[in-house]
Amino acid sequence: MAEIAIGKALRAYPRDSYYLPGHQISASYDPAVVFEEQLKKCGVDCFDFYLLHNIYENSIQTYLDPRWDIIGNFREQKRRSKPCVPTRAFRRGASVFCRAFPG
Repeated sequence: MAEIAIGKALRAYPRDSYYLPGHQISASYDPAVVFEEQLKKCGVDCFDFYLLHNIYENSIQTYLDPRWDIIGNFREQKRRSKPCVPTRAFRRGASVFCRAFPG
């Protein structure tokens, strides 16, 4: 619901007048599908940055799990120029993530 409301509110402004974050908070779904659904709900073709939540020593295996290919999906989005400004943003756990995915 929040993504739809944000999308409606932001339609009144030029896309280059704001930064729009996306976020992943669960490993129980296909991240590529969710990413595209989020874009559609927000009514945009890209996010300016994307937040990866709950990264710490005990959860990094979720991000490494080949069933979800979370990191592979984000690399593909970056290759396709999504998010618009490819960045890694973290609520916490940057050091754990960077150790698991150097460069």
